[in-house]
Amino acid sequence: MFFSIKRNFQKNRGFGLVETLVAVTIFSLVAFSVYAGFTQILKVMSVLKIKNLAVNLVNEQIEIVRNLPYSEVGIIEGLPLGKIPRKQNILKEGVNFEITTSIQDFDDPFDGVIGGSPNDLSPADYKIVEFTLQCKDCTYPEPVKYYTRVSPENLENQGNNGALFIRVFDADGHPVVGANVNVVNNQTFPSIDIDEITNNNGLFQIVDAPTGTSAYKINVSKNGYSTDKTYTIGSSENPNPYKTDATIASGQVTQLSFAIDKLSDLTVKTKNTSCEAVPNLDFKISGLKLIGENILKYTSNKETDENGIKNILGLEWDNYFFEILNSSYDLAGSNHLLPLTVRPNNNQDLDLIVMPSDPKSLLVQVIDGQTNLPLADAQVKISDINNNVRTLITGKGFISQTDWFEGAGQEIFYNQHKYFSQNGNIDTSNPSGVLKLIKIGNEYLPSGELISSTFDLVTTTNFGILTWGSDQPLNTEVKIQIATNEIVNATTTWNFIGPDGTNNTYYTSPDQNINPDHNGDQYVRYKIFLSSSDPNTTPQISNIAFTYNTECAPLGQVLFQNLNSGNYSLEIIKDGYQTYSVQNISINENWQNFNVLMTP
Repeated sequence: MFFSIKRNFQKNRGFGLVETLVAVTIFSLVAFSVYAGFTQILKVMSVLKIKNLAVNLVNEQIEIVRNLPYSEVGIIEGLPLGKIPRKQNILKEGVNFEITTSIQDFDDPFDGVIGGSPNDLSPADYKIVEFTLQCKDCTYPEPVKYYTRVSPENLENQGNNGALFIRVFDADGHPVVGANVNVVNNQTFPSIDIDEITNNNGLFQIVDAPTGTSAYKINVSKNGYSTDKTYTIGSSENPNPYKTDATIASGQVTQLSFAIDKLSDLTVKTKNTSCEAVPNLDFKISGLKLIGENILKYTSNKETDENGIKNILGLEWDNYFFEILNSSYDLAGSNHLLPLTVRPNNNQDLDLIVMPSDPKSLLVQVIDGQTNLPLADAQVKISDINNNVRTLITGKGFISQTDWFEGAGQEIFYNQHKYFSQNGNIDTSNPSGVLKLIKIGNEYLPSGELISSTFDLVTTTNFGILTWGSDQPLNTEVKIQIATNEIVNATTTWNFIGPDGTNNTYYTSPDQNINPDHNGDQYVRYKIFLSSSDPNTTPQISNIAFTYNTECAPLGQVLFQNLNSGNYSLEIIKDGYQTYSVQNISINENWQNFNVLMTP
């Protein structure tokens, strides 16, 4: 009987711990899936509700616009002038919406256009109204745009107004889409204050603008870009501007162009000739762009920190000069020739090499006349009226290649017209001196790669900048990577990397700093990538070069100190170049600089 009871107990016992955990896990997974699906359904319903609210809100705004008299369909203090606010915040069923309204007169070409042939003296044929809605409380606050057209009841009447066409370009002459354009005219009553953006052609047009002489102040900007604007004649900060406030004449088109591009950052380091940081050094940075008679667009005094470093953020593309303001030091040179070229959307480094001041001083920069790059190993001789001669030798300079027409197969760079290899998609000889994509029939291939021969720098070195000359139309791209080695033998591998030290990035614009991971190597190769998304265009490379130096010897530069006031003669000798000589260089300041272009 005992064994019978035991068997019945084992047969009818409950779940164990393992079975219970498995059951709980399965139940949790099913419950989570149901909950997730329910949550997703709620999100979809919420989005649909917000979209319906947005559509209803736009319909209300459209009805308001259509019920206004045509003459009042415009923006308060805008053009066309009217009764509609530029921005509104509207709470609808607990949801906060921001509405931005834009209204523009449209010049329909059916009866001619203003400034054209025939000249349409009544160009405001109808109005385009754009509403941009943004849900301020939503998880996905993406703006939505709606458009409507409003036409006058009667035929247009000839007016006395004119037109203002504003074009915005970048540094390469390409249109800037979505640039912010602010137009202000305080000569009218009420005053005009317009905020609009450029279209896909970089253009913003006002076709029915009241006339006025130097009446329209224009400011063009974009987030992360430089700015450009007009200036008022006779103002204290810029009395004789080159780009004056716009004038609108009756029946005429006033066209103005503005140039803006992405901003760049510059890190300036002040060092002595032993590469030691010189802290807390005052210097002046000045661009070359002028906004008026003898008025620079950018000039500013800066100071490096206790580590000899100054980060200058948000610089516009330009050429910049540097002046040491601390009277205890002279500028002995830099790792880039001055003026420094700052390209758009770049992060650049500049080392200013200084020496204790010993007036009077003369800095001589020796430059290759074809590439504008510094020349190494040039003998620079200066002599005074008593024929006292001093000679200095410029530091290391650059290596470049300007032709590839003799083809592939060269391991070490001896023949300057050859390279190592390519993938067959690069045209190296048509014309000579240019790299471009091969054309098959009437279309260019989409991409190609080329690897250079190995350049021997003779000794280990520090690399400076990578630069090249190119023609790069829209929809094309030039990318470059660099590989270096300390030694080269039969087992050498070349690891091509970009500016961040990995093989996932590329040098995409000239005058970029070469990654310091290459420093200390003697041998270098470059790899060029050309691509185009338009079969009718191709990028072109005309030359490629990189600078390098050892220690902190300024590139292609020498500094003569402890000179006397008076006239000096200068002679520069460099193998492969015509000897340069000039008489009567006047030394009359504590520090001066002199640039020499050498002819091969």
